[in-house]
Amino acid sequence: MDRRHVCAAMLVLCVAAPLPLADAQFSDTSDTMSFEGVVNSIVAWINNKQDPTTPTGIDAWDNSTLTTTQTDSVAILRLVTNVSVTLTATTQDTLSQTLGATTAVLATYYQVDSDGDGSATTGFLGSETGIGSPIYVGGGSSGYETLNGLTVGGDTFLGAGKTLTYVEQDGNVLITVTCRGWNGEDLGSDSDNTEAPDPGTYTADLTLLATGI
Repeated sequence: MDRRHVCAAMLVLCVAAPLPLADAQFSDTSDTMSFEGVVNSIVAWINNKQDPTTPTGIDAWDNSTLTTTQTDSVAILRLVTNVSVTLTATTQDTLSQTLGATTAVLATYYQVDSDGDGSATTGFLGSETGIGSPIYVGGGSSGYETLNGLTVGGDTFLGAGKTLTYVEQDGNVLITVTCRGWNGEDLGSDSDNTEAPDPGTYTADLTLLATGI
């Protein structure tokens, strides 16, 4: 073999030789990302825990006797919320029934309360006046209203609104609503205007609006 062939063979060997692994350089790299989950304000009524009950009937004209002189229908509503809300009544009917061309009514009271206290759990604070107390909205005669020191024409149930105070990590509240009917013509045994209420079933619609604040 002459020298040209030897040099060509040696050149091929030099090009094909691999780089030793000991000479390769490696390094670690990382990237950190922060993700977010967002919850918006939620205020929603869900299925009632208890629909309005069928009340016991009035069986006496005298609201002060020990017999059944009031008729109470009670509902328990469920509100889910993650903010404090203002509760108002946009519809508040008096208990009434149609008798031919006329309408018979009962002196009507509404009462609302919550299972929470607004401090440890979501609900009405004790400072909310009228909560847990019957509020007269109408249905009694003017004589009945005067006798009981009520505002003629009735008051607005819940007024301009009552605050349900949200407590963190307690996103639901049970609201108990009572609709109570009394004899609105009980003016006392000495009054010639005292009457017994008409028999039958009286109905009333109440609409509650919960507004996040």
